[in-house]
Amino acid sequence: MLNIINPYTKDIVGSVKSCSVQDVNIAVNKLKSYKFDLSAFQRSLILNKAVELLKEEQDIFVDLITSEIGVSKKDAIYEVERSFNVISLCAEEAKRIPGEVTPAEVSHGFEDRLIYSIREPIGIVLCITPFNHPLNQVIHKIGPAIAAGNAVLLKPSKKSPLTALKIVELLYKAGIPENMLQIITGEDSVLGENLVSHPEVNMISFTGSVRAGEIISSMCGIKKISLELGGNDAMVIDETADLNLAVNLACEGAFKNSGQRCSSVKRLIVLPSIKEEFINKLIMKVETIVTGDPNDLKTDIGTVIDEESAIIIENRIKDAISDGAVLLSGGGRNGAQIIPAIIDKVNMSMELIKDETFGPVMPILECQNIDDAIRIVNDTKFGLNASLISNDHSNINKFIKNVVVGGVRINAASSFRNEMLPFGGINKSGYGRGGIIYAIKEMTNLKTILI
Repeated sequence: MLNIINPYTKDIVGSVKSCSVQDVNIAVNKLKSYKFDLSAFQRSLILNKAVELLKEEQDIFVDLITSEIGVSKKDAIYEVERSFNVISLCAEEAKRIPGEVTPAEVSHGFEDRLIYSIREPIGIVLCITPFNHPLNQVIHKIGPAIAAGNAVLLKPSKKSPLTALKIVELLYKAGIPENMLQIITGEDSVLGENLVSHPEVNMISFTGSVRAGEIISSMCGIKKISLELGGNDAMVIDETADLNLAVNLACEGAFKNSGQRCSSVKRLIVLPSIKEEFINKLIMKVETIVTGDPNDLKTDIGTVIDEESAIIIENRIKDAISDGAVLLSGGGRNGAQIIPAIIDKVNMSMELIKDETFGPVMPILECQNIDDAIRIVNDTKFGLNASLISNDHSNINKFIKNVVVGGVRINAASSFRNEMLPFGGINKSGYGRGGIIYAIKEMTNLKTILI
């Protein structure tokens, strides 16, 4: 059994089975028996029923997320409420999975032919989810997979499996057959290769670290794979920006969910003429942020996932300061809790931003002008999102054209995400796209018919 520890209280909040390779085979064999006979209409009804049940059990899920990963109750409430929307949209899209008609008459000799395509379930989809959004990351994967009519094998993070088990139980209650959805919990070292290389698994949808993504890619063989990996997202603030807006977006982007989002603002790049005024406003804002007991609704930031992770963040802050960075606010550690930190005069050679730092840290880099800022944005192995706070159309157009990322946000934080928006990165941030419509397309096979 695996014990799940509350990062704030250090209490055991639950235990889950540490599954074996035999358990993997049993789960896959159950999924193999699924006949792919649940109609789009039926899948839509079930998913809508799941929304109703989730709303009834909202408080249970909020408490579970808070105790399991230590984020503030405010963040847990936001996650659960957002999940209502994800499941509802999956229910809608189940009924309109797109096909297309190709005009055959554009080719000589094909005038009497009809060509069209339809999308069919890809088969068994393995969904591997991270700890940081134990409900929403799960729903963003299994929701589209079910909407598309697939059988689903879910492997949640060993650090936050309780919420995943609870949502699977709820989906069964809503009407999903057990041979359409199975969940496996346990150690990655035991289950990993046996899951991703299993010959009956047709697709892998993974969110997690770059290293884990590389290992999965090397193991999986010839099967479809979608990878959402790390990020090192930058926010640029130019001379025309509304500084109050910029401060609010920077704090939202860097600190929400204890800074544990792949799309969090992890680098802040401020043009020199406004830097002093911006930093003064930023410090005033950050020092009003409440760090404390995650269960207290007055708390803005709870813990990171565990004390080991907090120590890594603390050491990166200390190393950056030793190398010339200046701590402007926060940065202290109490167990698994990090006081939200602002750190100026950071450079790209520092581990704090060279690698992805998963916590409430806001590093500030110096730049000379918008071209220099764009160069810094691109100076990373990642390529998820980037944002620009500006009212200068020339700078906005230049930024959109020249940043090398999967998504650009103008006058919004890099972490902004709409459920229907295509979401995903390039380079070491992975490949494939999330967002409900795009995930459904990833999780289906395209069949072309000629008559």
